[in-house]
Amino acid sequence: MTRSRVLKSLVALVATALIAMGGVAPSQAEVTPAKTINTKTVGMQMFMWNWKSLKNECRTSLGPAGVDWILVMPPQKSTDGSAWWTHYQPMSYSLDSTLGTEAEFKSMVATCNEYGVDVIADAVINHMTTGVYDYPEVGYTQSNFHFYSPEHNCKTDISNWGDINESTNCMLGGLPDLATEQPFVQGKIAGYLNSLLAAGVKGFRIDAARHIPIADLLAIKSQLTNPDVFIINEVAGSPPEPAAFAPVGATFSFDWSGMLKDAFSGFNGAYDLDIPNSQYRGMGDPLKTVTMVQNHDTERSGASISYAHGKGFLLASIYTLTEPFGMPMLYSGFVFNDFNDSPRVNSSGYNTCNTGSGPKTSYTAQQMVCTSRWTAIKGMVRWHKYMDGKTKTKMWSNNYAYGYARGANGYVLFNTKASTAKFSKLSTGLPMGHYCDVVSGGANPVKVVKGKKSCVGTTITVAKGGYLAATLPSMTAVAIATYAKY
Repeated sequence: MTRSRVLKSLVALVATALIAMGGVAPSQAEVTPAKTINTKTVGMQMFMWNWKSLKNECRTSLGPAGVDWILVMPPQKSTDGSAWWTHYQPMSYSLDSTLGTEAEFKSMVATCNEYGVDVIADAVINHMTTGVYDYPEVGYTQSNFHFYSPEHNCKTDISNWGDINESTNCMLGGLPDLATEQPFVQGKIAGYLNSLLAAGVKGFRIDAARHIPIADLLAIKSQLTNPDVFIINEVAGSPPEPAAFAPVGATFSFDWSGMLKDAFSGFNGAYDLDIPNSQYRGMGDPLKTVTMVQNHDTERSGASISYAHGKGFLLASIYTLTEPFGMPMLYSGFVFNDFNDSPRVNSSGYNTCNTGSGPKTSYTAQQMVCTSRWTAIKGMVRWHKYMDGKTKTKMWSNNYAYGYARGANGYVLFNTKASTAKFSKLSTGLPMGHYCDVVSGGANPVKVVKGKKSCVGTTITVAKGGYLAATLPSMTAVAIATYAKY
C-alpha cells in the first residue's frame, strides 16, 4: 500500500469520527505531508505537460519509477496564443488555463500525491502580460507596476544586468514589472500561492526570482499558509549571487547544467568532470542547490544539453543522479522544430509520447520525450536513493573516461570516447563477484527464475581486490550496486 493510500484510509477513519461528533472532516491536502526534498530525492521538470496527461503519467510512470517531485507549468490564466511562452505571461491568478481546468489541475495534484509524487508549481509573480497594465480579475491597476510607480519608476527593458536596481525595477523583455514592494501586490501574490497550497501543491519555482527583491520575496513568503514550503528560485546570473536567496529557498545550478554540456555534448569530455578537489566549489549549499540537467530556457538557448544530444543527454542525467552533491532535477519536455512550438495532443486531449526505452536517434516533432519511462532512468533513480549518504571515493579519469565509487555500495563509469573502450584495472572498493548493470538493466536488473539468479542487463565483473573489468561502447555508462550482485 502506498503512503497516500494509507493516509486516505486514515482520512476516512477521521472523517467518520468527526461526522459522528458533528465535526467537519479535513481535506486530503491537509493531511498529506510534503516530502522533504533533499539530496536523496529525485525531481523532474515536466515542461508543457497538460494536467490530464500528468495525472496519467504520475500513475503509470513517475510514481512507479520513484520520482519524488515534479515541476509543472504555471497553473494560471495566461495571454492568448499557441506558443509555449504564453504560459509565462499571466492575465489573472485563476487556476483555469489552456493546460486544463481548475478541477483537472486539482485532480492531477491529488493523483500524483496518491502515487508518491509531490507537485511543485511554476509561479510567475514578477510580471504580467506584455503591454497590459490593468487586470480587473486580480485587482491590479497601473499604479501596481513600476512603469507608473513614482518611487521605482522604470519605463524601459533591463539593459544593465549588473545593476540590481535596474534588474528589479525595469521590464524583463517588455513584460510589465509588478511593484512587488507594495503590500497590496504582495497580498495578491500570497493569496494566489495559498490557493495552490490549498489545492495540494507542495512547493513553488519562482520564475525570474533574480528580478524580484529578496525582501519582497520574504514578505510574500511570510504570508503563506505554510511559510516553510519548499521554494526554488530561478536565479540566472548575478547580482545578487544565488546564495543570497537562501532565506527564501533553494536555487537552480546553471553552472551544473553548463558543466554537463561541456562533458557530454561531444566526445572525450570526461576530463571536464575530473576535478575532485574543486568540483563543487562555488556551487553553494547542497541542500539549497537543485542540480538540473537543463530547463526549458537553456534547452532553447543552447546553453545546456538536451534530447537532441541523444546518448549525451542520458549520460548527463545519469551523472546528475550519481553525484552526492545537490538535489537532482531531471527533465522531460517535447521535441520542437521552432522556438515557439508547443507539444501536440491527441483527439482525447492527451500529450503524445515518443515511444522507446531510451534516447533515440530521431524523434517525432511535438511529441513528449518521456524520460521517466527510460530503463536507465528507472535504474538510476533507485541507485541514487540507495547511495544516499555514501562518500564519493576511488575517483579515476583520463581524457575520455571517468569513474568513481560511492562508499562500498556502488560504482559508476562513463565512456565519452568516440569508440568502444575496455577497462580491467579500475579500483571499485566492491566485493568480488558478478554485478548486473542498472543502466541497461533498470530498477530490477536481477531476476530469479526457479531459484536461479540472472542478469537482465549487462554483466559487470569485479575481480579479486575489487578491480573492475568491463567493455563500454561509445558514449555509454555502467552503474553497479551491491543490491544488484548475483
